[in-house]
Amino acid sequence: MIKRNLLAVAILSVVATGAAQASDGQIQLNGNILNQTCTVAVDGTPTANSTIVLDGVPAADLEKNTLNTVSGGTLKGSDVMRTIQITLQDCALPSGKTKVGVSFDNTGYGQSAYSTYRNMLLDSINTVATAARGVGIGFTAPASASDLVMGETKSEFTAPEAGGVLAYDYQIRYVRTADAAADVVAGDLDSVATFSLVYE
Repeated sequence: MIKRNLLAVAILSVVATGAAQASDGQIQLNGNILNQTCTVAVDGTPTANSTIVLDGVPAADLEKNTLNTVSGGTLKGSDVMRTIQITLQDCALPSGKTKVGVSFDNTGYGQSAYSTYRNMLLDSINTVATAARGVGIGFTAPASASDLVMGETKSEFTAPEAGGVLAYDYQIRYVRTADAAADVVAGDLDSVATFSLVYE
């Protein structure tokens, strides 16, 4: 399996129910593909440099949906905050491979048990005081909007046509990783997600 990595940086905010003012959040996608076999774009930006503004949500909104993890568990999460599209074009597949897909990696800030990306603001003494707790970032695919995607087993593989564009849509959600709603602490959320191109 050959992988190509793209860096996605999420800067998100979760506000407590009944807060006097809502805070906005954003997910910023930055990165590049090394030794690429496909030209990759995120939301139409070929360099994969893009900033997508997300709304903040009340903590109570984390209870709106039931989401399925890759490992078979369930978590509560928000409605879709944003849909992003990853497109692949001019793919030259490795020898012996006929299809290509996108895999959200479970390395780095990935949390395999929750199929989400954790809040890295909790790692720094400079940001821990204002960091959200008990919340991660998850991605679902429109075809299975209740299933969180992480790892190759949840990849959709497609055979590219010469000169054709393959489009993969993913929905961004806030996901409660705390055991109970009362354990969620409002604050800022910043995470790093990576995705790879995978082949079969």
